Amino acid sequence: MASALEPGEVTIDDGVRLVPAPGHTPGHLIVEVSGDGRRVLLAGDLIHHPLQLRRPDVSAAMCVDPSASAATRREVLDRYADSGTHFFASHLPEGGVLRRDGAAFLLEQG
Repeated sequence: MASALEPGEVTIDDGVRLVPAPGHTPGHLIVEVSGDGRRVLLAGDLIHHPLQLRRPDVSAAMCVDPSASAATRREVLDRYADSGTHFFASHLPEGGVLRRDGAAFLLEQG
């Protein structure tokens, strides 16, 4: 289930790594925790509003680099969608399993 480390990713311990997520704020990271065949992504400020699951190209006003933020969001969502990953973002009321929905994404409960 774990993918190879990309440049800039840091392994903290078995099953815990930090993944750069540029565009929102300098040094923004997401945390991937995996083990026993499961994975959880703590996405921090990657998504500020549920609309961004439907339209990953839309960035929040507080993003220091809206283009990089949108590209990172799309890349992360593409990377983890339909992999069984449980996804949690700081600004969303609840998390769920990340799924594709056409060109968009959704969080499925369960």
